[in-house]
Amino acid sequence: SDMGQEKKLVSILKESLEDGGFKLMNQRDLDLCSALNAGYLLRLSLLPDIKELDPCVGKEFYPDLYEQTEDEVNGKGTKKGDKDVTSTNQLLFDGRVLIFRRGYSKEISTGRLLLPKLDYLQASLVQRSSTALTRRLGAVERQLEDSILNLISKVNSSVEKTYRQSLQQFRDFTVGILENSGLSKNEFVAGMMSKNANNILQSNNTSDG
Repeated sequence: SDMGQEKKLVSILKESLEDGGFKLMNQRDLDLCSALNAGYLLRLSLLPDIKELDPCVGKEFYPDLYEQTEDEVNGKGTKKGDKDVTSTNQLLFDGRVLIFRRGYSKEISTGRLLLPKLDYLQASLVQRSSTALTRRLGAVERQLEDSILNLISKVNSSVEKTYRQSLQQFRDFTVGILENSGLSKNEFVAGMMSKNANNILQSNNTSDG
């Protein structure tokens, strides 16, 4: 029937909450929270409107509390001083709203736990392999970088040496032509040759520096 299904659903939900570490909040929790947050200036107190809510929610979840309350109202309860102890069993908001807080719980697993151990070993193996591979790739990358830099340095030195040799050969060739033509005795040509020789010498010294 529908009532049986509803009771079963309530029982499953209550059991799930308890297994998940949730506990029903009571007036003591609210008083403790109010005392600890007394100096909190931005606290905003809200009062819910519970007029249209179902008053049987609390009784469906915790019928034992309502049975104790009914017994005490009928005179079967006990008294402590002048205060009726039934007030401690009353739910918040007259049982129309149930508020749960997360408590603390622990989970215990027994057995050989082969699958968790295999998962741990697999994760550890993958992590160590990736670390070793990363180190090797880093070493190869550094070696490749050093090789490229050395190659570039050698190419630059070779190009510079070839340029100097070509420039010296061209100068010697030009001087030879001028001497064969007799133009080297001309003062203007001799001055230009001397100036070019000085420029070549300065450029060589700058490159060496």
